[in-house]
Amino acid sequence: MTSIRAMIAAPTILIAVFTFGPVGALVAQHDMSTERLHGELQEIEHALAELDQAHAATDEQHERAGELQDRSDTIRKILADREPSRTEFQAQLEEFDRAIAKLREQDLSPEGTPDRWEVLQRLVNRRREFVASMEGRGGDERHTDEGPEQRARRLREELGDLERQINELSGERRGVDLNEKERGRMRSLRANAEEYRQALRNLDVERDEQPRRERRVEGPQEEPLRMEIFPIEHADGEALVELMLGFLPDGTRAAFDPRTSKLIVLTLGAAIEHAHYMVQELDIAVP
Repeated sequence: MTSIRAMIAAPTILIAVFTFGPVGALVAQHDMSTERLHGELQEIEHALAELDQAHAATDEQHERAGELQDRSDTIRKILADREPSRTEFQAQLEEFDRAIAKLREQDLSPEGTPDRWEVLQRLVNRRREFVASMEGRGGDERHTDEGPEQRARRLREELGDLERQINELSGERRGVDLNEKERGRMRSLRANAEEYRQALRNLDVERDEQPRRERRVEGPQEEPLRMEIFPIEHADGEALVELMLGFLPDGTRAAFDPRTSKLIVLTLGAAIEHAHYMVQELDIAVP
């Protein structure tokens, strides 16, 4: 809990509080750089997540949590004043993303680092709950008028952007081991992409639960799925999986079996030809 004690005992803020009261503390924080405020806000989110997982919290811990939350609100107000072009929703979402990305760069796992892994999962859950609560009351000003189809289209576009970044990183380092920073970035990108895929799956479930008379039929009924297994000789199988999921239709499933060096693809009947073409063009020896 070193970070919690450090945040509670920050000398500049405490001097301002005891000497000038809350207004003095606000002025003192205004003098801090925006970058430092963002950094402090990330640490506060980590500290609050750590306090959340304390099953038998003491009165002192409850008091600290309240102080941290008050301080978080003050910092957000200052940042909102300094960055008027960003909505409060966007600013808070970015703080969650920064805190989550920082933890994901640490190569955490449930077995090796269970405590930090739990903190990461709580942050991810808090981010998801925050997004859901804001969307439920129209807090995201960018998308308040979206219907299911518009939201699905936006999610697919943002997922496509993430998958392009994954493909670019894979392509840049083809044949070369990723360094620690690149591995952290790849894990973060893949985790974010999976969150978007889950959001799309949830949206599909919501639409399926609507009465059929309220749904618009847009085009012919979907074809049955087909499975193909491709032997891979030269390409990076995991990178091919990412490419397949980026270019083949929604609902496609792909996996690479390193034991047999085979790529397994399950997709719509017509799309399987695209999978054939991708394997043919990409599974080549690179000089």
